[in-house]
Amino acid sequence: MGGGAPRRVVVTGATGFVGSHLVDALVGRGDRVRCLVRASSRTDHLQARGVELAITSLGDREALPAAVAGADVVFHVAGLIKALHARDYVQANVVGTRNLAQACLTAQPGPRRLVVVSSQAASGPAMPARPAREDDPPQPVSAYGHSKLAAEREALAVQDRLEVAIARPSTVYGPRDEALRPLFRLVAWGLAPGLRSDPAVSLIYVHDLVRLLLGLADHPAAVGRAYFAAGPALRLAEIVALIGDSFGRRPWSIPVPDVALVGAGLAADLASTLTGRPRPFGRRKALEMLRAGWVCSTERAERELGFRAETPHAKGFDETAAWYREHGWE
Repeated sequence: MGGGAPRRVVVTGATGFVGSHLVDALVGRGDRVRCLVRASSRTDHLQARGVELAITSLGDREALPAAVAGADVVFHVAGLIKALHARDYVQANVVGTRNLAQACLTAQPGPRRLVVVSSQAASGPAMPARPAREDDPPQPVSAYGHSKLAAEREALAVQDRLEVAIARPSTVYGPRDEALRPLFRLVAWGLAPGLRSDPAVSLIYVHDLVRLLLGLADHPAAVGRAYFAAGPALRLAEIVALIGDSFGRRPWSIPVPDVALVGAGLAADLASTLTGRPRPFGRRKALEMLRAGWVCSTERAERELGFRAETPHAKGFDETAAWYREHGWE
């Protein structure tokens, strides 16, 4: 997947974890890449790749059409993943996607396809015995999940005039990831959290997700469709054990009572309120972690696109841990 002639592409969220890896792949295949970045964004990595930078925001409806004009494909990777208020998710994820989709329609010349990176959170939790499927009624359980589902619908609202394809990644990990860094660090110290529910989680290595995104830009079957992006699901204890192997450690499991996890989430929420700085972990995240499963089916992507995650989690964790060590993130 993802082969073919070079394209002219636009990427939002290029300074983030997934976006930066997508840019690396696009540049590597010879595509002409333009990245939409805010004036305040750190762009050292992008400048080193020699891409074009368009200084704008998804809230600037007047500037967006020119920023996407001339592109064959627009990859919409940008998204707000932590916020103090639900309205912030709506503004960034829902209104931002609406503005971008409208810009694609009015740009001269406009792109032929918009690839939107959503989230498994748009679907909601599911147990290993019955993984979530794309046709299931969505049941998001967080403000973030509701906003990503609404963003999908904003993109699909213009599919009669623009090709739209959607990826719903499960938990993504790999080099440059900050979300799972605390868990890697804890295991590197020889410690591991143990939850009573021992939740099962679908995961995907970032390079595999990028392969799917490249395929969604071209595959005719992807138009108007959403696809879960995931590798095999693992229990939390299995994740911890594999990360321990990556560091050559056998971590000591520390039981974390449900009430303690929720209490820590409440404390994090209070700290976020006092500092005005949103944190990825809070009460709602704690409640999500206590659910027994965040597992999704990859059957549709395999059947319709021929896509399958190729990186074994043991290898992906090894490469992630090595990157953390090399860059002092351990």
